[in-house]
Amino acid sequence: MSDGEFFCFYCGSRNVRLAYAKKFHRLKQDHGPFDFYVCASCGSGLTLPPPEPAALAALYAAFEFGLSKSTRELLADNPTAVWHDTCVRRIVKLCGYERNAAFTWLDVGAGGGEIARRFAEHFPGSQGLAIDIHDRPPGLIGGPGNLKWRRIDIACDALAAELATKADLVFAVGVWEHVRRPDIFARNLLSLLNPNGVLYLETPNYGSVARRVMGQYWPYFLPGEHLCMPTLKGARLCLSREFANLNNERGLAAVWARPILLRYSARFVLAKFAMPRLARWLPANLFVHLPSGAMESVARVGLQ
Repeated sequence: MSDGEFFCFYCGSRNVRLAYAKKFHRLKQDHGPFDFYVCASCGSGLTLPPPEPAALAALYAAFEFGLSKSTRELLADNPTAVWHDTCVRRIVKLCGYERNAAFTWLDVGAGGGEIARRFAEHFPGSQGLAIDIHDRPPGLIGGPGNLKWRRIDIACDALAAELATKADLVFAVGVWEHVRRPDIFARNLLSLLNPNGVLYLETPNYGSVARRVMGQYWPYFLPGEHLCMPTLKGARLCLSREFANLNNERGLAAVWARPILLRYSARFVLAKFAMPRLARWLPANLFVHLPSGAMESVARVGLQ
């Protein structure tokens, strides 16, 4: 396949250029090689061609509920390090529901269930469904009662049809960058929304200052795992276009994308950068908000 046959999954442009050639996954070094391209129109990053589904299945079979073993071990050693609380707070603020509100929600790519559990407990009157490629994780066995789990291929092109459900709120944290076709994935999630529903996506921002400064040493640059990463422009264009492709009677009330800071414990950050001895000297409750290059994308559906 030649470069001219490639196109940007976010904005649709065929003007893409090779940025990094023949890269392998940092931890699973037999996963690769992959070529990584940048769209000259919207600036988004793309693995072209995407890995075959069988190769991705082998990669995630080596993971523990969506995260590498080393990251899971870091989180176990630094329980206050998890960024999930920050994510939940952002989604709670965005959706605008009162704590006793009755509504439905869907967590796509729920991993270990950390966010789904917190969300279900925060909104006890809601009904949630968490989905991922594996069975219900240990952290969700036995509850909460208002949270169901379903094993499903979240990257399936017919995800919405397979789920056959709708929700008032759909969110996917750290998932959009993992799928082979982010455009089809976005279309599926948008089609799962009820009238006046909200879609929330949190991903790395390929247009961030952190990425531009660090290049291929940017922590979110994970060849063969983080397959495609949008810019703010790319995310907005993709969500708007894919909603239009649904050809329904609803309209988009709003769509936006913006950079965000994520909160980590200082211990976790130092341990992640191979400085565990120094990390142990720091108090467990010392947190930092890092400009790591993350972003959130939101689409609100209205009625015409």
